[in-house]
This record gives sequence, structure tokens and C-alpha cells, in this order.
Amino acid sequence: MQAAIDTTSTISDKVTLYADLAWEYIIIENDSALLIANKSLTFSKENNYKLGEAISLETKGLYYEAVKGDYSLASKFYFEGIKICEANDLAYATSIYHSLGVMFHTSDNYKKAKEYYTIAYKRAKAENNLSLQKKCLVNLGSVNSSLKNYNEAEKLLLESLNINVQREMDFSIYANLGNLYIRQKKYKKAIPFLEKATVQHPDNTDSEEHLSFLIDAKTALKDSANMKPILKRAINYANESNALRKKSIMILSISNYYTQFGDYKKALNYRDEYLYLYEEIKKRQRDETVYELETRYQTEKKEREIAEQNLIIVKKNRQKNQILFGLISVGILSIGLFIFFKKRIKYQKTIAVQTETLQQQKIIDLQQKNKLIALNSMIEGQEVERLRIAKDLHDSLGGLLSTIKAYFVSIQKKVEKLEGIPLTKKTNQLIDEACLEVRRISHNMMPHSLSISGLQSAIEDLGQQLREQGYQVTVEINNLPTNISDTKKVMIYRLIQEIISNMRKHAQAKNILIQLLGYKNELNLIIEDDGKGFNYSEARKNNGLGLKSINSRVEFLDGIIHWDTQHGNGTTITINIPLL
Repeated sequence: MQAAIDTTSTISDKVTLYADLAWEYIIIENDSALLIANKSLTFSKENNYKLGEAISLETKGLYYEAVKGDYSLASKFYFEGIKICEANDLAYATSIYHSLGVMFHTSDNYKKAKEYYTIAYKRAKAENNLSLQKKCLVNLGSVNSSLKNYNEAEKLLLESLNINVQREMDFSIYANLGNLYIRQKKYKKAIPFLEKATVQHPDNTDSEEHLSFLIDAKTALKDSANMKPILKRAINYANESNALRKKSIMILSISNYYTQFGDYKKALNYRDEYLYLYEEIKKRQRDETVYELETRYQTEKKEREIAEQNLIIVKKNRQKNQILFGLISVGILSIGLFIFFKKRIKYQKTIAVQTETLQQQKIIDLQQKNKLIALNSMIEGQEVERLRIAKDLHDSLGGLLSTIKAYFVSIQKKVEKLEGIPLTKKTNQLIDEACLEVRRISHNMMPHSLSISGLQSAIEDLGQQLREQGYQVTVEINNLPTNISDTKKVMIYRLIQEIISNMRKHAQAKNILIQLLGYKNELNLIIEDDGKGFNYSEARKNNGLGLKSINSRVEFLDGIIHWDTQHGNGTTITINIPLL
């Protein structure tokens, strides 16, 4: 293509070839794209070709957005391109407005993306630019889908299919329709569109990103049929792509798939990689700078008009008051500038401090969120493993012990002398104890009442177990909400189990109260004993594992815990757990 550029005679054709060559490098994420765009910009300026300048600036914006993920630099070049177009009445501004929409879309600012896509679509319609109309409709459909305007999104995407140009774009439309139906949990309706999206252009690596939607739909339907080639393509894309956002979405879909089908080791590895990519993406985003540049562009026209009016006033004043008023004006201007710059410096320092504080808080929030995501995945994996082991103990080992008992009884009936041997009675007793112990361990690991009858029955069973062990137990459960997630139910049950275990080990109590009350959007848990009590501050200093475990579980549930205890007066634990 470079040879074609060198031999091209017209300025417009040369700039077009420069833009095409730069785009090829952008697609493969090669830094040569910037070199080509700069050549095109220099050439356009030398020949006073304004359209070429706008095209070159948009190309530089595309490079910084798509290859470097630097939205602040990308927006700078986009706005410069729009200024040139508007100053010279060029229709090419429509293309740059669309690129701005893509940039805000990529940075998850869907309202701004919708605003610029709408501007681009109206201009493209007025200019009868069918190709750009189709792009805008597809992207508007995608944005409305993200904003949960599902009916509007479906209407726009289907309308874009009716525009009979650039049919190679249809794979993207199918992918967006599939994703739209996934968001509405219409997985069966989504799969035909997603399959069309993945097979229409198998050699186009850009289409590989839509495999994540197909994997999500298959995961939701628990359908692993014909998934090996799809997973292989998805993993290859994730390994080869340098686009962090697209790569992270694919990695998360693969992790969820392996979790669904029980391969927890692979699921955890891909989840760790996703968390790392998520953190990298957040570091690169500079939304505040983008918004500042946008505001600066929108207000620039008004500022120019005000500046021109001020210049006219200054000139008139100078003409009327050549010496005296001139000196006064200079003096006043000097004082004003001094005050202005002093305030500006103070303001900039304040803004810098506030920005740094916000950034630090965002980092802390992100780290906390990542920890909670990882902890949630780990807890879900543990509970699945507990359930598997409990089933194995109950079904396999429990069944085996029952069979041994049956054989032993059969032998007793056939061999009369066996009854008189003292060892027989002891053996019978040990087998019965082993059966009971297997049932107890299986029940503790995953009580049937929790999965079958719910949280209330499981807690009541805990109370009954304590009564069988000799404790006086009162269980009160009122207004228990029905919308508690399964994960939160398990965590609440494990929390109560941990507290009771601590009481049994250390409290030497006779009476125990378990009270669980639902109130508005929170749960109030109170557990009280009449045991010997303890010094909470000293126990914290001694790094007791029981206290750490209980406090950690409450923290994971975003709850608040209060310990009321002292030597000789028992212990009361009050916990408030939000449900939203």
C-alpha cells in the first residue's frame, strides 16, 4: 500500500490511502498506525487540505482509543477534528461524532455514548449516508441494551438489519441481539443469533469476542454440547488479544463455564486472571479528563464570543482615555490578574488534593470489591465441595456401614455361640456409633434441612441438636424474608454454627437463646448464653481463631457485630445484616 501512496497524484486519494493503511495497523494493534496518521496530518497541513486534517486527527484518536486505551488523548484529537470540520462546514464531522460515541461506549458511559450516537445518526440520515446510519443504529441498539431499554434496543437492531449495505456488519448485529436476549434471560432465543454471529466470519478475529455471549448462554442452559471447539477459539482469542476489555469479558465467561460444569481449578485460574485484567482496565481509565475536554469543547464558542466583546470594549476605552484611563486599566488588570492567578493556583491545589483522594478511594473500593469477588467464588466452591463430601459420606460410607451391620446380624442369627462372646456386643455398639458419626458429619457439612426446608428449619435443627446434648435452648425466628440469596443463607447458617461451636467449647453454658428477626431490609441476629463470659479485648489481642472467623464472616456479609460479655455474666452477640 505504501507504493500506492507514493504513486498517487491527488491529495484526497493519498489521504484516504494513509487512513486505510493506519486502520490496518490499528486492527492488529501496531504502533505504526500513529506514524502513518502523523504523516497524513503533516501532508494535509502542507497542502491546506482541511478534510485530510480532520480524517488524520480522527485516525490518531482511534489509535489512542483502540490500541493504547488512552481516552484523554483520543478525545483531544476527536474534538480537534470536529473543530476543523465545523470551521470549514465539512460533513465529515458525522464520522467523528460516531467515533466519540464509540469511545464513551467503550468506557461504559452509556448516556454520553447514546448522545453522540444520536447526533451522528441524525446527521448521517440528513446526508443519506446509509453505511454510517447502519453503524449508528447497531451501536444505539447496544447502548440501549446496556441501559436496559430492551424493547428500544431490539427495535433498533432489527431496523439496522433492514439497511441493505455492509452486510458483513450483520454478524455484529446478530451478536448484539444474542446479548440482548441473554440480558433478559431468554437464552434459547439468544443461541440461534449467537451461532450466526460466530460462523458468519470465522476468519475475522474481530468476531471472536462475541463467543463470550454464546458461552454465557450455554452456561446458563447447562448445555455443554459441541462446546470444545468454541472454548478452544475463545481461549486462543484471550491468549492472543491485547484489548484488555474484550479479553477480560472472554476470560470471565470461560471461568463461569468451568464453574458451572464443576472444573473448579480451571474456573479459579481464569477468575484470578479476570481480576488482574479488571484492575488494569480501571488504572487506564481517565474519565474525568475526558469529561473536562468535552466541557471545554462545548463552551469554547461562547468563550470566544465573550473574549471578542471584551476586546472591543478594551479598544474603545483605550481610544477615549489614551493615557489616564489606559494606566488605570493596566493597573486594574494587573491586580485582577494577580487575584485571578492566586485564586486559580489555590483552586488547582484543592482540585488536585480532591482528585488524589477520590482516586485513592476508588483504588481501595476496587481492591475490596476484588477481594469480595474472590472470597465469594472460594466460598461457593467450598460449599459445593462440602455438599459432594456429605453426599459421599451419607450415600457411600453410610450405606457400606449399614450393609456391614446387616451381614453381622445375619451371622449372629446363624451362629448361636456368637451371642455369648462379649466382643459381639461391643462390635455391634461400635458399628452403630460409626453410622451415627457418619450421619452427624454429613449433616454438619451440608444439613438437608437447609437445602430442602430452608434457613429457618436448618436453625431449628441446630437448636434441637443442642437440646439433645443437654442444653436448654430457645429458638425464635420471625419475619424471615423470602428473598435471601442461597449464598447468603449458607453464610448466615455457617455464622450461627461457628458461634454455637465457640459457646460449646468455651462458655460452659446451660441456657442458649437464638433469635433471628427480619426488619425492613435487614436481619437482626441475637445469640445469648449464660456461660462464664470472657474479656473481649484480651481475646482479640490473643488472636483467637474463633473470634477472627466470626468477625470475618460478618464483614463478608457487610454486617455489624456487637459483643456484650464479661467474666461471670455470660455473652450476648448482636449482629445486623443488610439484605440489599
